[in-house]
Parts: sequence; structure tokens; C-alpha cells
Amino acid sequence: MFRKKDLTEKYGVYQGKQYSLINDLAAWLTLLSQGKAVYIAEPLSYFRLHLNQNNNKMGLKVFSEWLEIILASREDGFLDSDNLFKTALHSYHRRIKGYPQFGDDIERIKKTLKLLD
Repeated sequence: MFRKKDLTEKYGVYQGKQYSLINDLAAWLTLLSQGKAVYIAEPLSYFRLHLNQNNNKMGLKVFSEWLEIILASREDGFLDSDNLFKTALHSYHRRIKGYPQFGDDIERIKKTLKLLD
């Protein structure tokens, strides 16, 4: 939970970019970049999959938002260790591997990982 007044940008905007598929994550990163948060390990909600959700309507290409937010959050101080950052990049790479429409993302991941070595 958060206070609406603490959200300094429009819901779903992170570092000036509007996210459509992962707008909730963008909002949380915006809030977390301003201060502290409390983590509660006990599940308080769940993620329901259904045919009419955004990722089914928007198409696969919008999935690239994951790479954008991984890179942007690193710039903002999240994923601050190289290991965390590499883990996030490898995880996204595994999810898009084998889909030709993500060739640009795969190349960006490879270049980014090469800079870390």
C-alpha cells in the first residue's frame, strides 16, 4: 500500500517512461527510489491469469519493457551489484530466447553483459 500523494509521476511512469505491461512495477520503483519500504513475506494477494489481461492483448513486443526497466532500475541504484544485475539480464534472456522478434533485446543484453566482464 502507498499514499497516492507519494507517487510523484503518473501511475506507470518510471524515469520519465510510461510502461504499459508492467506499469505496477514502474510505479513501485518510482516509490522505492524516494525512500524506504517494508517487505512482508506473507502473501497478501495473488496474480490471476486470464485471457483478457494486458499481456495477451498488447502482443509480445511490449514484453521488451522488462529489459527497459531492468536497465533503468540499474541506473537508479537498484540491482546495484553486478551479480544481481547479471541475474536479472540472464533471467529475461531465458524468457525471450527462441523468439526472433526479440533479437534487438538479445543483442542489448549481450553488449551489456560484455561491458560487465
